[in-house]
Amino acid sequence: MPAARTDDSASAQGEPANGPDDARATSTGESDEHDAEEEAERPRGLRDPGTPSAAEIAEHNLTHIPSRPWCSHCVRGKSKDKKSLRLCGVYANNDVPRCRLDYCYLTENVEHVTADLGQEDATTADTSLTVLVMQESACRSVWAYAVEKKGGTEAWVVDQICEDLDTVGLRNDRIIVKNDQENSANDVAREVARCRASDYGTAVENSNVGDSNSNGTIERSIQDFEGQARTLRSALEERIAVPVRLNSPVIPWLVRHAACLITRCRIRPSGRTSYELMKGRRSNALLAEFGEVVHFKIPKTQHMPGKFEDVWSEGLWLGFNMRSAEHFIGTDVGVFRVSTVKRKPEDARWSAERIASLQGCPKQPVPGQASRRSPAYSRSFATRYQEG
Repeated sequence: MPAARTDDSASAQGEPANGPDDARATSTGESDEHDAEEEAERPRGLRDPGTPSAAEIAEHNLTHIPSRPWCSHCVRGKSKDKKSLRLCGVYANNDVPRCRLDYCYLTENVEHVTADLGQEDATTADTSLTVLVMQESACRSVWAYAVEKKGGTEAWVVDQICEDLDTVGLRNDRIIVKNDQENSANDVAREVARCRASDYGTAVENSNVGDSNSNGTIERSIQDFEGQARTLRSALEERIAVPVRLNSPVIPWLVRHAACLITRCRIRPSGRTSYELMKGRRSNALLAEFGEVVHFKIPKTQHMPGKFEDVWSEGLWLGFNMRSAEHFIGTDVGVFRVSTVKRKPEDARWSAERIASLQGCPKQPVPGQASRRSPAYSRSFATRYQEG
């Protein structure tokens, strides 16, 4: 209601122009905002099963087929879990990026044991490797980490996850870490939330108890990763003509590289790869086959070779650094970063002996070095190893 006009005398005395009635009108206008009708989001209620007629109940009780939601016997005996639906419209808005975490196992020599009547069948494996897989919603990139066991006790994994989130561009963004309600996954989520140096915070979200479908995005990412890991293993076995087992020193790097290839190469529904979404451009890094023997140029460091010495050496190509596009080169003294590599002739690219003698893993690229970051290669590492 527009305020009533006042004359000068009334204004000078600090009283309403039309007396007490106008004062009440002004007071009422100030309370209009408080008396306004509240607005609320429209709720989504559970489905009403409906009320059948007596005839419908009698007919249904003869067979209980098909299942009916209003029949308590059908609900107790045949009712299914809620469907894992694809979110659409306003429910699909991802204003806050999500970081999804889950574990999977790579196994070999699996044996299925048929149990006695009334007991569940058992599955055993001679060897297994625990892998933590991460997928984030901002660029839909996939990352994988070979770990010794579940849980947040391996500090290097938590630090690496936070570094990878920085690589994606989520350093100062509020994110939601989603995982199942298993204690080990919750421990990792809490450690990530504690480790992230962000002013916006890290929320933790859990999927439904015992329902992997409610976290279907990470389940599909795990399927993609496992398929890529099997493919790389098969290709490497054919190249070196030797079986590649889970206890091979090259496997933790294969795990890492399988996820990196999905991030770098798979085209998303947007028409671009996750790498393009992160960097804003296509990758111009040159690739070799995983486990291939390559020439690499020794970087310019304080321990670089003299001008009469060899400035190139050889090692195993184990992947690339997502941040710098540098190459990871494996040797018998550790895994290092280099900038320049060259392929060897076809008949000299593969060596089972080099793979068997590989030293270093993503947790500790150079044995004896207390760091998870691969250093630039220098001759000093080889000299130190020989002296030791």
